Amino acid sequence: MTVEVGEKIHGIRDDLANLEFDAVGNVFIGWWFNPMKDLIADPLLGVAENVVPKVTSVVPFSDNVVGFGLDVTSTVGHVVHGVGSHVGVFKEVPKTKERMQGTAGEEFREFFFGGVSLVQTSIAFGTGAVVDIFSTLFNQKKLSEWFSTLNGIYKYLEASGIGKEVLEGVSLQNLIILGKAQAMTREIKSDDIAPAEQCGEGYYFMKYATAAYGAATISAVNSQKAGAKLRISRYSNSTPGTNFASEADISEDVKNMYLVDTPIEFENREEISKHIGVPESDIVMFVKPGGNMRVVRHFIAVDHIKKAVVLAIRGTFSVSELIVDATAETRDFCGGMAHKGIADITDELWKVCGEVVKSAIDANPGYGLVLTGHSLGAGAACLLNIKLYHENLVNTKVFCFAFAPPPVFSDLEAAPQAVANSISFIHDDDSIPFMSFANLRELTESLLVVDEHKGNLLDQIKVILGTKEPSPELVKAVTHTAVTSRPDIEGAVKSYIPSFQVVWMRGSTDDGYVAYQFEPKDLPEIYIDVDIINDHFPPYYEESLLTLISSSE
Repeated sequence: MTVEVGEKIHGIRDDLANLEFDAVGNVFIGWWFNPMKDLIADPLLGVAENVVPKVTSVVPFSDNVVGFGLDVTSTVGHVVHGVGSHVGVFKEVPKTKERMQGTAGEEFREFFFGGVSLVQTSIAFGTGAVVDIFSTLFNQKKLSEWFSTLNGIYKYLEASGIGKEVLEGVSLQNLIILGKAQAMTREIKSDDIAPAEQCGEGYYFMKYATAAYGAATISAVNSQKAGAKLRISRYSNSTPGTNFASEADISEDVKNMYLVDTPIEFENREEISKHIGVPESDIVMFVKPGGNMRVVRHFIAVDHIKKAVVLAIRGTFSVSELIVDATAETRDFCGGMAHKGIADITDELWKVCGEVVKSAIDANPGYGLVLTGHSLGAGAACLLNIKLYHENLVNTKVFCFAFAPPPVFSDLEAAPQAVANSISFIHDDDSIPFMSFANLRELTESLLVVDEHKGNLLDQIKVILGTKEPSPELVKAVTHTAVTSRPDIEGAVKSYIPSFQVVWMRGSTDDGYVAYQFEPKDLPEIYIDVDIINDHFPPYYEESLLTLISSSE
């Protein structure tokens, strides 16, 4: 989008340069307007053409706002020119209309619905966080668990030295300068492109991962699709199911845990059903107010189209789950080492849902088991996939679709069967698939290199504003650090996404996507970009996958 901002300013500048007055216009306007155009407007637009794209590359979301404003300005200018040409003020310039970089209507649609989607996503997470905090204030056991876990994280960071490293290297200006240096040498490409069928399967199960968040996130996804002019699938839930939810052979205690008995949860189940195309009677949900550090929210569905029992696990949606994410030291898990916080909730998750999952498999002979999730839910799905194969817990084939999973396991050779039956997806500059204590140490090393080579304060300001490139010495040092792995330390073992393949969906210049295939160990270090958080949200994952499918049709 930043490139488009520069092109749009250039287009306005060209239109202004080609603007000519007719006889009447010269008498009343041209005599004073032309000097102002040549002496003030054109030089200012020339500066803006160079500076504004660089500013929008630093400030999150600004490129969409500025791009929309430029299109409105261009459209208003063309309207005024059209009216003026008709009444004899301006000379007709046929090419003027062709210079528009996109209609204001299209930009407004993308900007408006994208903004709505972002607000809906933020409100949904904010609501979950607030409920979690209030429920914790009145729950002494949960509050103690919070403090105990946070204290454990602090002690580990202090004892391992990671905390000191981070404090020495991390600053906002260093992060921005590092991102600029990385951008000069970054080229994320692969010779292998994911086939449309693979993206189609990914989209199908990404909808499950979205649905695990509930009705608010589903609504945010649909807003994002509307802005991108993509089809919104809303399935009728009038189709009769097999009543698995009520007839499952499970204990009363477990049934009570999955009981849906509030208006909000009835709405959630209805919206989940419409989004994934599975009757409500074939869906069971784990319902828990606020967040839970022991059992992450999830739902189980019987999908007769795919002939699979699907376990969809929700990602981070509360403060409790953020604390789980941050408990990132590694521990023993199924013959390897795993992210401690996610490994702990994976073990607890199976204790709760295992009986229901096995009952669904027994009731549907020949059906496989699909595990899916986004973010924290993707990490849990990956580790549960490993656990099921390692401990031989189910008598059917298991396959995992993980979206934005953090690197949660090492070494991949310790779980060959599970890795061979798992695929992961990354959207653009999403940073979560690269977040681990080991990777944080490597990022800190790069930031320390930046701190050493970033130059004086004036040089730093110029690099941050984009009026100067990082020095060749800085770029060389950052590049060298990026390919130099630091030795493991206890609790911070280098971990990977446990999948046989990672599909990295990168946005291209024509507003489409290219889906590159990578092996987990070939993924690069953490890249710093203004969109590292924005690109993580579920709406962008569904949009990118659906865009890839649509472009192949």
